[in-house]
Amino acid sequence: MFERTLIVLFASAFLWSQCQSALCLDYGVVRSADLRVHELFAGVASIYADKFHGRRTASGERFDQSKFTCAHRFLPFGTRLVVKNTHNGRVCLVTVTDRGPFCGNRVLDLSKAAANTLGITGISKVACYAAKSSGSHQRNS
Repeated sequence: MFERTLIVLFASAFLWSQCQSALCLDYGVVRSADLRVHELFAGVASIYADKFHGRRTASGERFDQSKFTCAHRFLPFGTRLVVKNTHNGRVCLVTVTDRGPFCGNRVLDLSKAAANTLGITGISKVACYAAKSSGSHQRNS
């Protein structure tokens, strides 16, 4: 019995250490080294209003609150960003599909799925990183 407990403890410690070096997102484990290239910008992010769900975005796609998307004022559509909530350290991968936000000094409008993953309920400070261009971790295709 003691040996079994010891094995379970060592296995748990190993798995915990592996998870600490990766971003555990709903579409799988993505190594942070595979995503972060360099910080592009930082600022305040907000959440899309519910009234935009189902409407066409500037890119022509229909906006879906359950997808990991965002709006940015000038980044090309399809740009993938790693967004980090600077208050709690949570991270997610989003794709630019719309233009905005056009309110105050905000740098991103996030879908509800992205905001929930980041732990954002209103507005929050974020840091945004360029994601590598390979399609291996593409969430929204």
